[in-house]
Amino acid sequence: MRITSIDIVGYGKWSDAHFNHISDFQVIFGENEAGKSTIMAFIHSILFGFPTRQQTIPRMEPKNGGPYGGRLTLEDTQMGKVIVERLKGKATGDVRIYYGDGQVAGEEKLTEIIGEIDRNTFEAIFSFDIHGLQNIHQWKKKEFERYLLATGTTGSDALLKTAEILQKKLEDLFKPSGRNPAINQQLKKVKDSQLAFQEAKKQNAKYELLLVGKEEEQTRQTELQEEKTAIRVELDTLNTLLDLWPIYQEWKALNEKAVPLTEATFPPDGIIRLEHLQLREKEWQNQLIQLEERQKNLINKNNFEHTAFFAENEAEITYLIETYGAYNERELQQNSLEKEIKYYQTDAKQTPMKWTKELDQKVLRIKELEQLNKQQQHDIQLELKLTQESEEKLQQKIDKIETNMWDNKRFQQEKEKINSKEKTPVIKPIVAVAIFLVALIVLVIFQSIWSVAVVFIAAIIAVYLLVISKTSTPTSNQQILAFLEQQKIRQEWQQLLSEMDIIASQIAQLEERQSRI
Repeated sequence: MRITSIDIVGYGKWSDAHFNHISDFQVIFGENEAGKSTIMAFIHSILFGFPTRQQTIPRMEPKNGGPYGGRLTLEDTQMGKVIVERLKGKATGDVRIYYGDGQVAGEEKLTEIIGEIDRNTFEAIFSFDIHGLQNIHQWKKKEFERYLLATGTTGSDALLKTAEILQKKLEDLFKPSGRNPAINQQLKKVKDSQLAFQEAKKQNAKYELLLVGKEEEQTRQTELQEEKTAIRVELDTLNTLLDLWPIYQEWKALNEKAVPLTEATFPPDGIIRLEHLQLREKEWQNQLIQLEERQKNLINKNNFEHTAFFAENEAEITYLIETYGAYNERELQQNSLEKEIKYYQTDAKQTPMKWTKELDQKVLRIKELEQLNKQQQHDIQLELKLTQESEEKLQQKIDKIETNMWDNKRFQQEKEKINSKEKTPVIKPIVAVAIFLVALIVLVIFQSIWSVAVVFIAAIIAVYLLVISKTSTPTSNQQILAFLEQQKIRQEWQQLLSEMDIIASQIAQLEERQSRI
């Protein structure tokens, strides 16, 4: 009988594993706990049944659950090539035997395939491990001698001496209760590794529980995020409806007022007036955007002077800025509606007129005036575009300068430092010269030894003050150069802001002219 293929469905750490084309001499190697002994135990379980729970042999059920068992492909048996399959069922498992011709048999035919050999005999002859080899120390000396004599060799004394030597070497390698032999030390390492492995398995179980908890929390987080998104969408919808509620009330009120009124005739120039109003609405929107940009620039310009004010009133200012566009739009709508109401009121009172030549001339004059206004509007738009481009270029220059410019607080601090340092270098040499002159006067007046000592000490003090003033000059010069550079940058920045204000006023004038046209 020869095993040519091993297919593990689920056994121990192995799951859905296949080992095909097994040769007559097959080596399976790997690190500790790689699963080599599990493969050997799998062969025993397929041939002789799964261990019961009353036995000390581990059942090796799959760690992660799932199917339990597998199959072996055997060749050179009495039945030829057969496949023995054992899966989870009764205590030792359910067995099926597949022959090469397609027939299927049960567990009763397994004895004919493997013979009368039992599990212990099979393990003792064909499958043994280090624990089986360790049982050799249970042999007695006479049994070992008989075993050697049974080999048919002569010279039992030499054999006994050799046995003693071998026994000593064996004891040097291994003793059941020893500590120093090499095998005992290796076994101790194996036990320690086994304990460490068991501890790691416990930690692995905790880690798996943590992973499951993490996945549950992630799922819950995803659900909460979706719920948050849905609530936010609903909130945005409600806020939009809340913003539109005044318009809806206004529309409802106007609709109620319009119901009792009689139907009004559509004016003949209604389309032209509508287009004119739409054009004017776009112009006001553009002007609003420009005013908001100008407001932002002014806020940035005076930010360092009004920081405290904006910090205290940030919410009110933000609200006013956000509602400014809506306010202008409502004001424009109100003005438009008032004009339209006045038009309908005056139009309702007018009596129909007859068309005359004077009206034709008046229409021609109006068309000429309209053409002239369009030309002026085109020129103003062109000039406005050029002015806005100049404004953008100035804004870019201002932004570039502001990246290299100190803030106002640092500029004032450096200014105070330089002013204080400019006084000290001048004072120190003056003080040194004054001390030295006073010492000389004392020497001339008194002409004594102690006056010479005073002059000497005054000279030392003067030299010390001069050295200090000279050593402090490079640092002061560097700081002064940096301050002067920042002062120059600040002057240029203020000049650009002044030009920006001039351009902004020009834009406002052009927009006002455009609005009048």
